[in-house]
Order: sequence, then C-alpha cells, then structure tokens
Amino acid sequence: MINTKSKICIILAPKSEKLVNEIITWIKRPKVSFFRITDLDDIKIINVDILKFKIVYKNNNINNNNILFFWNRKGELNTINFNYTKNIKILSHCERESFTVFSYLVQQLEEKRHLGNYFLQIPNKLNHLYLAQKSGLEIPKTIITNNKEAIKSLNKDSPNIINKSLSDSFTDTFNQTYYYNHTERLSKEIIEDLEESFLPSLFQEELEKAYELRIVFVQEKLWSMAIFSQNDTKTEVDCRNYNYEKPNRKMPFKLPIEVSENVRKFIRISGLNTGAIDMVVTKDKKYVFLECNPNGQISMVSEHCNYFIEKYIADYLSTP
Repeated sequence: MINTKSKICIILAPKSEKLVNEIITWIKRPKVSFFRITDLDDIKIINVDILKFKIVYKNNNINNNNILFFWNRKGELNTINFNYTKNIKILSHCERESFTVFSYLVQQLEEKRHLGNYFLQIPNKLNHLYLAQKSGLEIPKTIITNNKEAIKSLNKDSPNIINKSLSDSFTDTFNQTYYYNHTERLSKEIIEDLEESFLPSLFQEELEKAYELRIVFVQEKLWSMAIFSQNDTKTEVDCRNYNYEKPNRKMPFKLPIEVSENVRKFIRISGLNTGAIDMVVTKDKKYVFLECNPNGQISMVSEHCNYFIEKYIADYLSTP
C-alpha cells in the first residue's frame, strides 16, 4: 500500500506503454509514491463532490490533498463495470454517465501539476496546421477536399503532391494481411483513376526535403533530432516506412533561435505541455511544420541523441 503521509504521483497509461517503465526506473525520491493506473484496472469511486474527490485504487485512498503530480500518457480509466446488462441503449447511457464522472476527475487532476493533456491527446491535424501558421511557422500548401478537380488544380501548382490521413493512421489485419496507411505520393495515374467524388481527404504539396526533424517537448523545453530519410527510396516520402536493414541516419540537431521561439509559441497557443513535432527542412533551408502528436515517440529521440529525456521527465514528475 501507498504511504498515506507521502505525496502521490498518478500515472495514467496503458500497460503496453514502455516509456512509463523506463521513466519509473529513474525515480529515486523516497517521499514521493508513484503508481500507475492502466487500461486493465478498475477504479472504484467512493466519493465525488464539486470541491474534492476520493477514489480507491488497490486499497489505496487517493484524494485532492495527497496528489503531487498527474501524468497522462495515452491513458483511460475504467470507472464502472457494465456486465449487469446487455441492453445497448442502457449501456450507452451508463457509459455517458460514467464518462461525465471520469472527465470531471481528469479535470480535477489536471488542476494539479500535470504532464499530458487528456482532452487534447487526440490531435486535430488541421487545427495544428492553423496554429503553427499563426505561430509564425511555415506549413505546406494544404487542401482538404472530396473533389478530383481540386486535386488536379493543386497538382498544377505543385508538381508532386501527397496524401495522408486526417486523423490517426489506420492499422488492422484482414485475412492474415496487415494493412496500414502512411503518407503516400500521388502519381498522375492515381489521380486520374480517382472517382469524381470521394471521402474528404487531406492533400499537400510534396516538399523537397533535405532532412526531417523530430522535436520532443516537455513544457517549453525542446530536444531536436535530424532524420536523413531522403537518401533511401523506402523512406523518402515517409520516414515511418522504416528500413530495418539499413536504418536512416539520425543525429542531434540545434534549431535556429527564431524557429525555436515559433515552436514555443505553437506549444503555448495549442494548450499542450508535451508532445512530438514533425518538421521538414527543405533544400532551400525552409523549416516547415508538418504535424504534432501529443503522445509522440520520445525514446527514439532520446536514445539516438543521448538526451536522457526519460530522466528529465522523472525528475520533473517527482520534484515537489
């Protein structure tokens, strides 16, 4: 059980999230108790009112007064067991009722010192592009359309165009075949084969990349890594299409002061306090914002660049 006299840091993260395990190994403060609530755990809510709450987790009492820090990393809470009914409408109603309580608990936890933004953890790429431009960062020519003629028009202005998902990438297995969608280049043949109308999709000019950047941030602290993906036809359009036999070269990178300040402006107006930003440096030295993932990979940047970001986060979480 948790020492009730110690301060508590709550980590809300699925059991599969390895980053949390790595960070916990760095924590060495005896007067701070850390525990992790996973997607497999049930939380029994004992008492909630407008000014305070109390929950029980594995026989530990948690309330407003003993919480030092809250970290949400891809987390969810299971607050109610719905096994007592199979009625779809009743289940739906119960889920809404449960989420009302859960969302209030998260809002209360985020009143504490916290890392991760539960209600912003699913990114809106379009809003992030808008906020990036508002922050002084360059963005690619972008359209969202369901019309073939609009794509042809973009193709006239930009010789090469790409398509990517509007929301999260799709992955699944059908008939023992694994499917996923990365960023894809659209040839003129593909454009001609499109229907005149289709599901609204995101299209951008393809940038002439010198290299890509991954920028991890915690509050306004930045760590940047360059990824030399252009030297490999497998990764030149999307570095996530990994070449495991011959990985892209990666190295630490120092952002220009103006770009760093504009990135920090984006962080402030987006409301995020942690995440990973993808950018491109073009052959003509322009820094172009692509997207931001509030739960983006951290360990990849930390390991390749010897940044020890995990230790930084551990200290940040455990410092009263």
